Amino acid sequence: MRRLLTSLLIILAAGCATVWPEQCEVVAVDGTRTRVCSCQVLTVRAAPLTKRVQLLCDGKALPIEAVGKELGKLCR
Repeated sequence: MRRLLTSLLIILAAGCATVWPEQCEVVAVDGTRTRVCSCQVLTVRAAPLTKRVQLLCDGKALPIEAVGKELGKLCR
């Protein structure tokens, strides 16, 4: 039983844990809790062949990745 519980905790920790940079904090916006990142430089890294976009806040990757049917033009 102890092994099962330990294994379950490891799986939950590995699958559900996300690490946000210190620039990101949870704030109340219109009555809901929202994560807001205050970055000096926000970088969008695109992989056109896979139609994926990754966001970097001051060089640190945000634990979110967007995937679309098409990758639209990125503006500067």
